Amino acid sequence: MDLAPLTVLNGAYTVRRTLENSSPFDFKYLGERSSDGQEVIIREFFPSPLIRRKSGKTSVSAKGQDQQAAFDEGLDYFAKESRVLGQLSHRALPQDYDVFEANGTMYRVRNQHPSMPLAEGLRTKGALPEKAALTIMIPVLEALHEAHEAGLYHGGVSPDTIRLLPDGNVLVTGFRGAYLQLARDLDVLDDFIHPSTSAIEQYTPRAEQGAATDIYAAAATICMMVTGNELPTAKDRLSDDQADPMELLVQDADAFTSPEVRDVLLSALRVDPSKRLQSAEELRTTLEYASERYDSDDDAYVVVPVEDDGPAEANVISEGPSDDGGTNPLLIALPALVVVAGLAAWFFMGSGDPCKDFTAVSIDEARTCYLENNTPVEVTLSGTVTRAFDDYVRMQDESSDLGASGIVVRRTTGSFHDAVSNGDITPGTQLDVTGTISDFNGLLQLNEENLDDYEITGTTDVPEPLSIDVPTLADEGLAYESVLVRLEDLEIDDDATEFEGQADYVVVQDGNTAAFRIQRSSETELPGTSVPQEAFTYEGVVGQFNGEPQLLPIRTSDLQVQE
Repeated sequence: MDLAPLTVLNGAYTVRRTLENSSPFDFKYLGERSSDGQEVIIREFFPSPLIRRKSGKTSVSAKGQDQQAAFDEGLDYFAKESRVLGQLSHRALPQDYDVFEANGTMYRVRNQHPSMPLAEGLRTKGALPEKAALTIMIPVLEALHEAHEAGLYHGGVSPDTIRLLPDGNVLVTGFRGAYLQLARDLDVLDDFIHPSTSAIEQYTPRAEQGAATDIYAAAATICMMVTGNELPTAKDRLSDDQADPMELLVQDADAFTSPEVRDVLLSALRVDPSKRLQSAEELRTTLEYASERYDSDDDAYVVVPVEDDGPAEANVISEGPSDDGGTNPLLIALPALVVVAGLAAWFFMGSGDPCKDFTAVSIDEARTCYLENNTPVEVTLSGTVTRAFDDYVRMQDESSDLGASGIVVRRTTGSFHDAVSNGDITPGTQLDVTGTISDFNGLLQLNEENLDDYEITGTTDVPEPLSIDVPTLADEGLAYESVLVRLEDLEIDDDATEFEGQADYVVVQDGNTAAFRIQRSSETELPGTSVPQEAFTYEGVVGQFNGEPQLLPIRTSDLQVQE
């Protein structure tokens, strides 16, 4: 279970809220430093397979004697990694780490920088030219080299852990070497696999990981930027009976203007770690030498304003000053980064947006447009609330062939959040919401500032849940995303007696299984409640995580023990 908002840590930081991108071994919080009001990111070491926190408490305790020993070893990994990170100095690495012990575990704190994950841009606009990809990644490789020289490897380089800053720099976040050491000990490495960028040694606890692991991930990230595609997994490349799918993809990428760059990347992407390029410095220097377009005198891209009446194709990111003292624009297939009210935002241009003229539409139409075109959808949606709890609302209408289509609306602050908290928005509330649809690991939502406006238009009965079974959930579950459903004769396949937050369970129905996820306390009231020991009926919403349907109970009443 995560810490409650307003928890004070070390007398210096106040927790505001839990962030969505926590891992199985930590919670991440947005917080505030008491001395100056600076926003910070707080990472709490919390390996959920080993420790627990009771509802309403701050301290943690091990689940058993064996778990205590494993936790102590993992804590030592985390402490060593944190100390090394605090000693590194590079423009692409966070600075001013604060590390301390409290509540029986350890915390790592850094300043929060307005930024945008590289993955967000790639999901929206696809590929980048070679020069743009290298301009972003060269500072990353420099930072990795410094970390490797200090005996630290990242373990999770990907578009998700590289962030673009408004001043034109990049930031490498998400170091997880300590977590991978513990995951290897616990044989749960699969929880930390990134299919496109994880090297083969990250799939087995017996293999050594290190600098070569990061080399593979960095080269794979460049290929993702240039091809605009997910990449074959390292496991997919093991077959001796067919051509290497990675080589075929890279050789076929038109955006590589320098054939030598392809060769360098393929050398860094060899499946066998002993045959790869062995240092980030070697990869950086060979890429710089091989590229016909990259100029090491260019800074990382710089944010520039984009005029509304400019050409439709002018998604401009400047690479630094030009000879005439103006900007030297690089046209790339990525949205330009614009500073709006001090925050980074993606500015999308172009007349080819198939969802451009959407206004008041059904939820199904909006979902379909987003999923088919992979582009933000500005909409006004009407529907009935089925679940409302703290930061999250699920609402649905009667569109789609199923008779229902749903979506998530999320605000952690402001009038919408307050309306949920004080009961003005509750199951049966009829809502109109206006904003831009995005997704979080596949789950479609109107999230935070993307919710522009809302109006409570009335109240009605909560829609009847759609009756389905586990095989239907497995085969067609994504069609039921955020829709109210009913499944009977379920059992929890676990010996636990109390639900934990941020934990995955399995439900069984006539031998068929489905994912059953207990979210954090800002999303559900189930953490700390009793696990049903008998067959029960589930009446709640469906979620998903990266394409896998999940049952997501919100209220304890979503689980009804059968008599």
